[in-house]
Amino acid sequence: GANSDGQLGSLGGRGTATPVPVLVRPATRFAAAGAAAPAALRESFADGNWTSGPAWSTDSASELRLAIVDSALDLTRASARGQVAGAGITIPVRIPVTRATQIQFDVMVRQGGMLCGLNCANYPAVVRLRVRNSDLTESEVWYAYGDRGGQNHSFGGVVIVARGDLTAGTWLREQRFTVRDALPRADTIVQVSLGGIGAEFSARFDNIQLPVPVAATLNVTPDSVRIIAATPKTRLRATVRETSGAEMPNVRVAWSSSDTLVVRVDSSGGLTPIRNGWAMIRARAGALGDSALVSVQRAPVRPGRRVGRRPS
Repeated sequence: GANSDGQLGSLGGRGTATPVPVLVRPATRFAAAGAAAPAALRESFADGNWTSGPAWSTDSASELRLAIVDSALDLTRASARGQVAGAGITIPVRIPVTRATQIQFDVMVRQGGMLCGLNCANYPAVVRLRVRNSDLTESEVWYAYGDRGGQNHSFGGVVIVARGDLTAGTWLREQRFTVRDALPRADTIVQVSLGGIGAEFSARFDNIQLPVPVAATLNVTPDSVRIIAATPKTRLRATVRETSGAEMPNVRVAWSSSDTLVVRVDSSGGLTPIRNGWAMIRARAGALGDSALVSVQRAPVRPGRRVGRRPS
């Protein structure tokens, strides 16, 4: 992913430890059971709004002004009377994460407010991802931008990837980050937010891209198996990979046997031999498929007796 060489995160001045306020976290409109199919997020704001196609909602919008300027989202907060919690827009998503999953966006810091002291921070531009981890916990990564220094930081379930050396009013194009560089256990992205932190700030965002991994290959291993009387429980493995080569362990694979009177296969590739013979075990994931040839010889074959036709 992109390297963040800037310094942002602890903003109270040299030698001052400044706690960072947590962004307001609205309930994630996501449920594992019955959730909609994963869909990529692509937003250029070229349609002139943020409320449809896709539909964003405001996130802690105290004293927040939103506008589309030059086909980009312009977000400004001024005189929020001491409010420094996160403000911006947010959208629920369901995007599986692999080791190659990246987010890309354009960002501009237009104006950062004056620095606060203890219990205060200022991040004029933040792209925030909320994820469900492989152990069913949740974490966040903030890609944070400013023009007043700072450093990368983490606290609780939040990791801040920061750049604090921006020139106000200058676009940074095609900022690209690999999600698992910051959150190694990330399994599914469930929320994306654009905004900032502080009583006063101004920033712009454009061309947000968060693709869904696309399965490209399916491979069954081993490609041939011989089951004899002493053979322990045998299991085939189906590996699905996306176009980048990253494995996609959560893709559902359907298994079938060409002859269930010879060998049966369960939903996880486990083989149960029934009688001597040959069978082709097939695995499918959408339009992808692969197979393995299985030979069963659990009992001695009497001379002159045919084991069965080998499937082609």
